[in-house]
Order: sequence, then C-alpha cells, then structure tokens
Amino acid sequence: PVFLLGASLLVHFVIYGLYNGMTAALAAAETETEQSVMAMVLAEKARFEVEAYNEFSRKLNSTESIDEVIDQIFAYIQENFNIEGNILYLYDEKQDKLYHYKSNFPDSFAEEDVQTVREIRIPMHGEEGGIHSAVFQKRRYVYFLRIRDSLTHFEKTITDRMQIKSILIVPLVVRDRVFGMIDFSNYNRPLRLTRSDIDSIRAFCEQIAGAVQSSLLIHEAREAQRHAEEARREIEESREEIRRLNQFSRTINATSQLDVILDKIFSYIREHYGIEGIWLQFIDSDNNELYTYK
Repeated sequence: PVFLLGASLLVHFVIYGLYNGMTAALAAAETETEQSVMAMVLAEKARFEVEAYNEFSRKLNSTESIDEVIDQIFAYIQENFNIEGNILYLYDEKQDKLYHYKSNFPDSFAEEDVQTVREIRIPMHGEEGGIHSAVFQKRRYVYFLRIRDSLTHFEKTITDRMQIKSILIVPLVVRDRVFGMIDFSNYNRPLRLTRSDIDSIRAFCEQIAGAVQSSLLIHEAREAQRHAEEARREIEESREEIRRLNQFSRTINATSQLDVILDKIFSYIREHYGIEGIWLQFIDSDNNELYTYK
C-alpha cells in the first residue's frame, strides 16, 4: 500500500509537472503570437504611413504655390491627426528669429489677437527664445499636455491670445538645419497625444520638410524675379520720361512767347499725367496776393 501510494503521488506529480509545463508553453506561445501580431500590425501601420507620406510629398512637389502647399499640409494634419490649430514659423537667419508665415486660426478669434500673434518674432538664442529656441538648437520636438508657467513673454502671448491649452512643437529640418517649425495645438481643449501619435506627426514633418523648403525657395526665387522685373520696368519708364522731358525742353526753348510755352506745358501735363484742370497763378508783390494768369 505504501508503495502504491508513493507511485500514485509520483504519477500525479509528473502529470502536474507536465500540465504546468504545457500551460507555460501555451502561454508563452500565445504571448509570442500576440507580440508577433502586434509587430506585424505596427509594421503594416508604419508601411502605410510611409506610403501615405510619400504620396503626399509627391503631391506637394507638384504644387507650385507655397500657400497651397501649406493649406494642404494643415488640412492633412486636421484630417489624419484631429489637430485643429497649426502655426508655421520660418527662420530668418539674418535676424536669428522665427517669424509667423501661415496659420489656420478660427474665424471667431478677434482680429487684434490674430494680428498680434502674426507680428511676433521669437529669438532663437538667449533667454527670450524659450521652448522654441530649445527645439531649434536641439532639433527635437517638445510636447506639453499642459502649458507651463515658464514660457517666455513671446510664447505666453501666443498661448494666451490663441487660448492654447496644450502644444506640440516639431522642427522642420533639412540637411541638419532647422528652417522652420510647426506648432500643433487645439483651441479651448487639450491636445492629448500618445507616443505613437507624436512619432507619426514627427515622421510626417520629416517627410514634408523637403517639399516645404523647395516650395519656399521657388516662391522666393519668383518674388526676386518679380522685383527685378519691376525694377527693370521702372528704369525703362524713367529713361523714357527723361527722353520726353529733354524733347519737351528743346520744344519750349525754341520759342520766347510765354502763352505758347504755357499752352505746350498744359498740353504735356494733360497728355502724360492725365490732369485736366491746370491753374497758373503769379504773385502780385505790390498787393501781396496771387492772381490768375492762365
């Protein structure tokens, strides 16, 4: 009986050990399967995002208007990340400051508040730069679920005027140089983002940075060309004006009759400047008054 009892206990012990081993193996297999599935889902999500960003970048590169490019970016952000407020800042290298380039403020905001934010220039070095300066120098994003009291005067003005509760600031970097950054926020409500959300937004900004900079360079080149053409046109107009005046001077110098000279002057003014009413007065020094001559 003792032998049988011992054998029975041994069998139960072996079965129990085998059961625990199988349970642990099944649990490990399930965990490994879940991890594999999760990894596949994340990989598929990342692949989809990359393809979407590439397609969006191609769309941006085919658009010549910089304002249209920015509008498409803001619309994409709102649609895919449910973020309603965006401010694009560009870096002015000469002044070492960020300046407002474009934003999508609600129509309900007071024009005075909007104009104040648009006119702000944020220094990139020194104590006045604050969070934006840190993002610029470290080339890394910053996310605050709640706005901190340590903001600089410039940043506090922006968050107060725009009623911003949370903020995500992402730099736009090309060839290790920050040429701008985007402030992401919601108005009157917090901006709640997961780490995955932030990674997606950061990847999106990395993908579009080149397209944005290219559009800006094209825009600047066209503006420079337009200014050059305007300057060239003004020079040609000035040359033509000088030529006409020289010709007119020779014409009026060919006569000594005052009325003839005045008639020619009045005709010249009407023809070239579109002025119809001309009134010539002389000074009567004896009576200290003006009198009409012609």
